[in-house]
Amino acid sequence: MKILRKLIFMLFVVPFFVIVPGTGSPGQRLTTETNFSEFTYQVNYDVNAPMDFEFNNRAPEFSYATKSTKVNSPFGYRYDPYTGVRTLHNGVDFACRLGDPIYAAAPGKVVISSIDPWGSLVIEIQHSQGISTRYLHQSRNLVSVGDVVARGQRIADCGQTGKATGPHLHLGLKIDGKFVDILPYLKRN
Repeated sequence: MKILRKLIFMLFVVPFFVIVPGTGSPGQRLTTETNFSEFTYQVNYDVNAPMDFEFNNRAPEFSYATKSTKVNSPFGYRYDPYTGVRTLHNGVDFACRLGDPIYAAAPGKVVISSIDPWGSLVIEIQHSQGISTRYLHQSRNLVSVGDVVARGQRIADCGQTGKATGPHLHLGLKIDGKFVDILPYLKRN
């Protein structure tokens, strides 16, 4: 059974697209399209759009995105619960109950509000050039692409969609297109 799960996972895993702001010429739009058996993912994003919020060349500071600060699974290498293969867990899993509120960790603009290839609801918020957060496994997204959100604004409800073994929030931080551990940047408000 474990081998079958590994095979299915390997056959249907498609690298997740990455949007790197600030990498094009003026007026250029980045279009990313990935086809899957049941749907097509397409994101149009102005790579040079000015942001209304900046961190002014200082380290970003983020708030916890759930009421709970309990970490179920930290950032780093772990054995995938579905495949048993050691892989990079590119975010931090926070415990929450179904329907609990999920909040924006920092102010920003929603650049993704959709479903990922594994059936998980996903939100990505760009906070400044090269810095974004990604939220996964929600039961319901409350924001749309283009929305500007404030720190602490409710953006979704906790869920168990996609590759989730139980209800939780997977929170990822990308700096210059690379996932990093968000825990050192979190402040309790």
